[in-house]
Amino acid sequence: MPTSIEFDSTEIGNGTYIPRYVKHESIPKREVSALQLARDDGAVFISEKYGSKIITVIGKLTADSRSELETAIDTFKKLFSGVEKNLDIEWEGGTRRYIATCLEHNFNRDYFHDLFVPWSAQFLVVKGIGKATSETEAINNYGFRPTKARTVSFLGSAKPLPTITITIGTNWSNAYGIKFENTDKEEETIINYSTGFTEDDEVIIDCEAKKVTLNGDEIEFYRVFPTFDIGSNNIQISAGDLVDQIFDYSGKTFYTGSAARNEANGNDYVAQSLTVPHTDATYQGLTLFLRRPIAGVSDLKIEIQTDTSGAPSGSEVTNALFTIPMADIEISADIGGGAWVTVNSTSKFTLNANTVYWIVIMIDGDNVDSTVVWDRIQGSEATYGRGFAAYTDDGGTTWTNMLNADRPFKLLFGGKVDTPGGRTIIDIDYYKRYL
Repeated sequence: MPTSIEFDSTEIGNGTYIPRYVKHESIPKREVSALQLARDDGAVFISEKYGSKIITVIGKLTADSRSELETAIDTFKKLFSGVEKNLDIEWEGGTRRYIATCLEHNFNRDYFHDLFVPWSAQFLVVKGIGKATSETEAINNYGFRPTKARTVSFLGSAKPLPTITITIGTNWSNAYGIKFENTDKEEETIINYSTGFTEDDEVIIDCEAKKVTLNGDEIEFYRVFPTFDIGSNNIQISAGDLVDQIFDYSGKTFYTGSAARNEANGNDYVAQSLTVPHTDATYQGLTLFLRRPIAGVSDLKIEIQTDTSGAPSGSEVTNALFTIPMADIEISADIGGGAWVTVNSTSKFTLNANTVYWIVIMIDGDNVDSTVVWDRIQGSEATYGRGFAAYTDDGGTTWTNMLNADRPFKLLFGGKVDTPGGRTIIDIDYYKRYL
């Protein structure tokens, strides 16, 4: 039996109301969504969630006289008429708080009930979950430098909804974006800030309130709020060079025909189109899957160009210019034998939402010793969806689009990777939640 039961800050577990028992341990009904199979038995599991919870309290109300009992009943009914009030139950060395509304409040009164009367009440907890009244520290004052991985653990019986506080350290001069990720679930929150972070800036990811703030002001973010399991979770924080758009070659087969359509050399350029779902001013990086058949002498030039009539326009986005030294590119004569190469522009640049852009690679001079190959995936495995590959053999005067092909790439935003001089601090606090 709990040592204390309060509703709307009024103690129920006392000599007046005298609760006999509180049934709060049962879990809410688990609601499962399933798709019935069309031509087979059973169904396929889709998702699950918990519904509302019922808490039952039974006790005895006492008074010193019949008239006082009548008054106590009215006072008791008024107390339980409150809507969405705190129902606090002291349990297992702590207090569990449910936001509850009394559905039924009954008095089982007989003729001899002059100084006491049995009563019962049913409370509806719409959210189905209770939580502790005090926070628990999961990670306290932990210093990190991007990129950093760590394990965090949570207690309770319902999935935790932590508050993640990141306090920026010194010398953040290049990174304009932070990513917090639960790597077990591949769920991430990205916060880009085009004017840059400074020492003691405080970024808070509130997974329960579903908002992100910077120094107390709510700001926009990308992706989702990470979810967590009870027990251990692996997390990681990154800053700068964050992936926005990606087409990965992993598990796919490179196209083995028409290799010339993948080669940059002299007037031969190769390209990949893309679009982004949001306007952002912190783009600064690219990662391309490249190779060179033999040692080269000229560096690779890359531009992100605007679109004209479904082809690269020849005009680059302001500041979206890149150079990759030939020595940084993998030497391989084999199709698909390249490696990822990351490069940053000198300054950040802006890309606009739902606008077609082109990544174009080229080499000055028609020198066979400076050929760079950007191999492509073709057919049903070309699944990027927001663009396609193209090539030109006349320096960009005419382009040929390959609508069923994509080239492996990653478009990076959030500025560049930083190595801050001072510690950046992470704190993770949460309220234990109970079914």
